[in-house]
Amino acid sequence: MVVMLTLAVTINSVALFVTWRLNRSVPGIREWFVGFGMLAGGILLLTTQKLLHPLVSVVGGDLLVVGGYTMILVGALRFKDRQTIDWSRVAALLGLFTVLVAYLSVIQADASLRIALVSFVIAGLLLSLAFQFVRGLDHVKVSSRLTAVVCSVHALIHLTQGLVVLTQPAVDSLFVESLANQLVFLGGLNTSIFLAFGLIIMTTERLQADLRHQAAIDPLTKVFNRRAFFTAAEPLVKRAEYAKRPTSVLVMDLDHFKSINDTHGHHRGDEVLQSFAARARENLRGQDLLTRFGGEEFVALLPDTPIGQALEIAERVRQAVEWGSALERGPACTVSIGAAVAAGETLDQLIANADMALYEAKHLGRNRVVAFDAEQVHRARADLDPALGDAGPRV
Repeated sequence: MVVMLTLAVTINSVALFVTWRLNRSVPGIREWFVGFGMLAGGILLLTTQKLLHPLVSVVGGDLLVVGGYTMILVGALRFKDRQTIDWSRVAALLGLFTVLVAYLSVIQADASLRIALVSFVIAGLLLSLAFQFVRGLDHVKVSSRLTAVVCSVHALIHLTQGLVVLTQPAVDSLFVESLANQLVFLGGLNTSIFLAFGLIIMTTERLQADLRHQAAIDPLTKVFNRRAFFTAAEPLVKRAEYAKRPTSVLVMDLDHFKSINDTHGHHRGDEVLQSFAARARENLRGQDLLTRFGGEEFVALLPDTPIGQALEIAERVRQAVEWGSALERGPACTVSIGAAVAAGETLDQLIANADMALYEAKHLGRNRVVAFDAEQVHRARADLDPALGDAGPRV
């Protein structure tokens, strides 16, 4: 069973290594395959207790096993995009553990107490691992929670092992043939396989989530692209209409953007777009949806927002863009904004109404916010075509 466990852990390490080589952009996988490799090395060293000095076989083996689980925990933190790891604290804790194991192995030899200590430390690391997988991984929620269950079961096995060793007659090694030891190795064999399997599935799910994110986000401005915006916004508009809640749209267009590109170059124009998107996000609310609609035109959907509040938000965005451009001392950049509130229209019609208001803002001199006025548009159309009159369609 020890050979089977060592072989399984080694295969898991190789599988995670291949996963890392194929997906180096995903953080944490490197620590996972290193951790499983350390586990395999630690188990092998522990089997040499009658051949090598205890400082090598026992202390070295226990340190590699605990260090392996520590690396897997570090990998979980990295997987959650936590880049800062306090390695000095990790080294200090592993150093303290090594001193305690060395004391119980050489100076005051007590195999039962040493095995219990190692079991409880491993159980604590596994429970910490389960905690990391339960929280903060919404993009891989299913696989991470299943992996957390595996870690919890594995922790329970080690907790039971530690308690059994403390309550039973003194033992010299875990490799003594007994039913309890067989159950421990059998449990370790199964949980190690399922743990590696869960980590690989989590990696696959994360890659799929990243691909979905890339497909939905404009790579330059980091806001929704047009397709993703309509996918997210259309259900909101329909629900708002059903609940009779106001929904507003802002159509925003950077003024004289072509001249910025022609005068300062497309690279500077890209920086202006990025700056505008950042300032717009800062002044919109968390529930608002922002998209790059095309070129220098952006659209924002404001759920549960009457036209008066929408105009306040639009003015906040306009001022932020104007003042921010002045502070950056780059090319002057302002934005014209058209606003419209839904009155039974589809999302396309609502955007078209706000677009009409945007053109009015451009006509009035740019760098301003204008609300869509259906009556004003109707009168303008009637002046152009008297046949529409009062019987003409309302816009």
